[in-house]
Amino acid sequence: MAAAVNKSIAAVVVQKRAQRLVAGARTRHRNRDAGQDPILSRVARTRKAGTSKAMLQDPAEIAMTDDMTRRGKNWGKLGTVQSLLHCAMFEPLAFIQRIAPIPLFMVVAENDATTPLHLQREEFNRAREPKKLQLLKGQDHFSMNYGEGFEKNVAAQIAFLKETLDI
Repeated sequence: MAAAVNKSIAAVVVQKRAQRLVAGARTRHRNRDAGQDPILSRVARTRKAGTSKAMLQDPAEIAMTDDMTRRGKNWGKLGTVQSLLHCAMFEPLAFIQRIAPIPLFMVVAENDATTPLHLQREEFNRAREPKKLQLLKGQDHFSMNYGEGFEKNVAAQIAFLKETLDI
């Protein structure tokens, strides 16, 4: 996180971070670097039936990808482990204590099964002041990206930025 080293940043907004690296992802990464083909894993759609080992284990992901498909952005049924690794590499925990005195705003979903709420609260508690936590009630990890959940998420972030940046 750039704010840990660049104190000219005016504010930091963090939302629903991903869990730590998935078991086996490092091995798959080394195999890819050795020239092996990437491993394709099924996403949650096949998990819904209980018949696969989807790399995204939260069935709530289905509603988000359905909404994206409805808007013409089709993700398909497969994703590379490398893609998941890129998501998982976002590891703010290593920097969160060093953001202050830059204001931190963390948005979390009440029903997040991908990154449980108690883990996100622990992470927030490690941050120093000034900081603010926004709990989006009734939302899950993926619903913050579309529809009503997205609107609530963005409204909270805009309100924080207006207040913090005095605009």
